[in-house]
Formats: sequence, C-alpha cells, structure tokens
Amino acid sequence: MQLSDMNPSGADTYRANAEAFSDSIEELEDRAADIRAESAGVEVAQTEPLTEYLLDELGLIDIAPVEFTRAVEHGTDPSAAVTARFSDLLEDGEASVLVYNSTRESPTTQIMRDLAEENNIPVVAVAESIPAGMDYLEWMHSVLDDFESVLSGV
Repeated sequence: MQLSDMNPSGADTYRANAEAFSDSIEELEDRAADIRAESAGVEVAQTEPLTEYLLDELGLIDIAPVEFTRAVEHGTDPSAAVTARFSDLLEDGEASVLVYNSTRESPTTQIMRDLAEENNIPVVAVAESIPAGMDYLEWMHSVLDDFESVLSGV
C-alpha cells in the first residue's frame, strides 16, 4: 500500500479501513446477486446509459433504444421516431421498470417518466452523483433498495 509506505505509522489504520471497505463492497455484491437471482431477465428501459453496469450486475435487460439514450446523454433530443419507439415500450408494458436519471431531466425524459407513471410502470430514479448527506456505500444501498422494491412487484 502506497499510503503505508508514505506514512508507516498509519499502516494499521489504512489496512483496517481497506478491509472494512472491501467487506462493504462484498455486501453490495451479495445484495446485487440476491436481486439477480430473483429478477434476472426482467426488461427495463433507462432514459440514458447511466446504470448500464448496475443493470448488468442485476441481470436486467435494457431494452431502451440506444439512439434515445445516447441522444439524451449528449444533451440532444432523440428523433421523433426513436422517441415513439421508447414510448411504445412503456405504453405496451414491454419495459417493466423505467430507470430515470434524476440529475439531468429534460422535457423528453420527463414525458417518458410521466408515460411510465400513467401506465403503472415503476420508476427508479438514480442520480449521477452521491446525494448530499450520504456516502458512497449508503448511496449504493439506497439504489439497490429502490430496485429491490420495484422488482418485487414485477
């Protein structure tokens, strides 16, 4: 550990903190595996590619049109045809959950959120950064709580 080399008197503290953090990450991984065991294969749609790795870890399949999510990610509006394809996923109930970026809302993404709510599709709002008053681990547990909650009803 580089910190231990730079500050040998703190080596025990650094080691203990690293072990505690590693244990906490394993707990998150275990929770994700439990959710995956119950919900693998559920189709979801996200408004932009914010949670790709998490969806993969949870075994969820993102069926949102890539053209839609990439346009939103780049701050542009998707074409009308692509927006219609996304709308159809929500209106037809193909997407069981809408994963919504709560940090970067736009009129287009708000329409998708409203459409999901009108069609009784649960919404998981995920922020791009750690919310005030939380640390990383608390944030990740709260995101998993939200997924666990909505997926239990799917």
